[in-house]
Amino acid sequence: MTSEDKHSRLEQFVADSLAALGAVMEQIDYSLWEVLLPAEMTQRRTSPLLLTFDAEVAQERPDAIFATYGSEFLDQLVHLVLDRYQVLVLYYPHDNVSVPENFDTMLQQQFHFIKCRKPEIQDQHLVLMKDALFMFRTEFESDLRIEEAMPVLIRGDGLPLPEVRDAYQKVLWTPRREESSCMTTPVEPCIELAALYSAALLQMERRIEHRRHILQQESSAAYQNERQRMEEYYEAALNDIDKRLSREEAADKLARLKARRESVQMDRERRLADLETSYSITTDQRIDHLRLYYVPRVRVRLNIQHRQLQVQATVYFNVVTPRFDPMRCAQCGNPAFSVSWHSDQWTGSCCAL
Repeated sequence: MTSEDKHSRLEQFVADSLAALGAVMEQIDYSLWEVLLPAEMTQRRTSPLLLTFDAEVAQERPDAIFATYGSEFLDQLVHLVLDRYQVLVLYYPHDNVSVPENFDTMLQQQFHFIKCRKPEIQDQHLVLMKDALFMFRTEFESDLRIEEAMPVLIRGDGLPLPEVRDAYQKVLWTPRREESSCMTTPVEPCIELAALYSAALLQMERRIEHRRHILQQESSAAYQNERQRMEEYYEAALNDIDKRLSREEAADKLARLKARRESVQMDRERRLADLETSYSITTDQRIDHLRLYYVPRVRVRLNIQHRQLQVQATVYFNVVTPRFDPMRCAQCGNPAFSVSWHSDQWTGSCCAL
């Protein structure tokens, strides 16, 4: 993801979060927003909040808050949002956390390191990783209104994990850390919750677009039939007026017929626009709740020979699934099991040259 994409995602996260909290955000200048907070959030502030996502604007406007990853404002906003919604923190409960005997075989079967020799395991360690399950409520509205639950699971480093949620549902997680056998296991570094939310939003946009395409296909036949009937009706009406115009000679009647034709044409355009609007699908999504899973994984560091180079890779064996998680494509961030070494990074087959 480019820095521009990250910047846009951060703006979207802040805008969505403030809207969820009841605040109003309005742009008043280049990269400068005025935020009107609800009464319960204003405390002693009487004037609107000024907000910017641009470092240069922040220097020019010291009265504006600079919202960026790691800023105090963003941390406070995340906590406010989490206080508003239901958040569950869950720990893996089982005592037996072990690596299967066919560990090395599973590694060979799941991953394909293109134009590389068989990877050698350098070391392996049991770690905990924090996975975030964002449960969105999404509304699709056209002539009908459909509400669907859309879960998005993101690993603590930002990797989407669309295939493992069912396995998580089969585990009786515990909300009490002291009941977890993994409470002394070291925790892997995790990106900020705002960045996890940004990654979840990206996945949501793709899923929403896919679902909207399906819904539009389902309603396409009805739309085309109704449009055809409407077109035939107005075409007949306009043809009738045109015939009368060709026969009429009186100036006053010609003027009335021309006005009538213009009125029918305008009504046709308006009705067709209304029809298209009624069949177009608008969407709205919001977080219903969030679950944070502390998942035991085996972090495996690999030495791999790529042509004349010795390169490294890190993969994670998920104890819950139990399978290896995919790697993360360095270019697009999507999960990948087939990867190639390119420009000093692992690139998935999704972005292969």
